Amino acid sequence: MPKKRNMSNTETIIIVLSNSLTAILAAALILIVMWQAPQKRTNQALALMMLCLTVFSGLNTFSRFLERFNTDPAQFWYAVFASYGMFSLSTYLFALTFTGLRERWTMICLALTLLVTPVSLIALWTGSAIIDVHPSGGGAYTYTYGPMYVFTALNTLAPYVGTLLLIYRANTRWARMLIPALICILIGMLSSVLRPLIGALPINALMLAAATLLIGRTVIQSQLFNPLAELNQQLSQKNRELAETSHLKTRFLANMSHELRTPLNSIIGYTGLILDGTYGPLTEKQQDRLEKVTRNGQHLLSVINDVLDLNRIEAGEITLNRTSVSVKSLLDHVFGLIEPLASHKGLTLTRSDPANLPLLNVDEQRARQMLINVISNAVKFTPTGHVAVRVLWEVDHELRIEVEDSGIGIEESQQKIVFEEFRQVDSTATREFQGTGLGLAITRRLVELHGGRIWFTSQPGKGTTFYLTLPCANPLNVPLPDANSANLV
Repeated sequence: MPKKRNMSNTETIIIVLSNSLTAILAAALILIVMWQAPQKRTNQALALMMLCLTVFSGLNTFSRFLERFNTDPAQFWYAVFASYGMFSLSTYLFALTFTGLRERWTMICLALTLLVTPVSLIALWTGSAIIDVHPSGGGAYTYTYGPMYVFTALNTLAPYVGTLLLIYRANTRWARMLIPALICILIGMLSSVLRPLIGALPINALMLAAATLLIGRTVIQSQLFNPLAELNQQLSQKNRELAETSHLKTRFLANMSHELRTPLNSIIGYTGLILDGTYGPLTEKQQDRLEKVTRNGQHLLSVINDVLDLNRIEAGEITLNRTSVSVKSLLDHVFGLIEPLASHKGLTLTRSDPANLPLLNVDEQRARQMLINVISNAVKFTPTGHVAVRVLWEVDHELRIEVEDSGIGIEESQQKIVFEEFRQVDSTATREFQGTGLGLAITRRLVELHGGRIWFTSQPGKGTTFYLTLPCANPLNVPLPDANSANLV
């Protein structure tokens, strides 16, 4: 059956403009994706697809001026149809890498297409698909369908159908955005077959231009071929995995801390009963050894409590029970625990807390924990000299507590790690000052939970001063002191 291609000047303009737009967009997409990530298989498949489309568009445009050159029209049109067939195959390859589907049927379809495509190309170049190609005037050409035309046409159509199935199976937002482009391509193919019925309107050229625009829009909007976007996606996935790992770690440590504290409390409790003489008198050596057991048990319990507190804070499970608390009662309790440690090292431990200071609006247990951590830390890192605690009234309804020591100080290079978990400033190779490195980290978290701040200043070899602020209760029956007079103390 003969097929006539009667082109008017208007149609020629439409075909040239449509194919030129298609070629330009396709070439631009090749440059974009290959510049961003040339080693990525999806980018390579898209570049191959766009290259085949560029070649087809260029040849189809050149066909309008073929009569001006001494060129065999039959061989030229074989090349046009061959480039379109390769575009069809490359579309399926792109969809295969784009969706990432590796099901059995997808690979079978690919294998069959790769086997059949050479047969279609041979049919084209041997004149079995289209025959008797000759100009019909005005840039138009007439050719006749050969015995292998239906086979070749079906082989060109099959990859598009397979591509639609791939996208349907993938069922992702960005994959679905490619469906309109494929529908445009299929409409263009059907228009070529139905050209005797619908007339000479160049629907195929227009549909290919529209399909290229749609594919370009998907590439730009999805940014799936942008390596930075992909790295962000990978980073987000890693963050989710880390968050899950952190959650599991928190639960594990909380369970382990509970399992360790229960028997440890029993050990400390029974040791205390033995020391009190509940089970009979002890020798001096037994007394000394059991006291060491108690001290080490309490130290271990303190470490376990710190780990448990840190995990509860990270998990957001710490609830503050705020009450109105006087600074004096807090410092009385804390100094009662720390004065023996300072006295044992020969340190001078002083305090300055004026009587007219307002009450604090804090969780009393946590406030004691914060002050014990900061002041005991100062005592620990002060070999000789003094540790001074001062409480000052701040203008913005806060009390500022300063803990100054004359200890070893903190090197500037190590100051940034002071509040980090499991980190401890270590000024000697033998790690003279023992600890888990959790005290100040927990203190910072608790201070911030109260709405306060904590910071420090330090000079190596001359000492360190820690500052922390806590909110005041300011009940109606307690007048606020004058800030200037309070700071004179």
